[in-house]
Amino acid sequence: MSTGDSSDGLSWLAEAGKPGSLTVTVVSAQAEATPAAPQSKRLMERYQVLDTLGEGGMGVVYLAMEDNLRRPVALKFARTDDEDSLGRFVLEAQVTARLDHPGIVPIYSLEVSKDGGVAYSMKRVEGTTLEKAI
Repeated sequence: MSTGDSSDGLSWLAEAGKPGSLTVTVVSAQAEATPAAPQSKRLMERYQVLDTLGEGGMGVVYLAMEDNLRRPVALKFARTDDEDSLGRFVLEAQVTARLDHPGIVPIYSLEVSKDGGVAYSMKRVEGTTLEKAI
């Protein structure tokens, strides 16, 4: 993955580390116990992490409160610093953000910390998990 090549849609990664990058405040002991919590501490000052919603192969999803708009969001953090994995994570966010369908969770923002950590926020959806439905 090349951070300077705008054709792959990842040129914004070159901006990581510039002033304006953010850090997160973890306010839940449960969130601190998850494997991705150390990464979460270095991201997004404008979110307060409240709880862990779930974990998957590419990331950990937290329930967070967006400070500016005072709304709950799901905040998904990438699990890795590997460039290829981060590229797939970013592509997932970019593709999903372009889709408009009642069955697809809307993406609100994509965030990059000064040390290159990546996360995106999305609408919090409550209901039955697919695992429970099956």
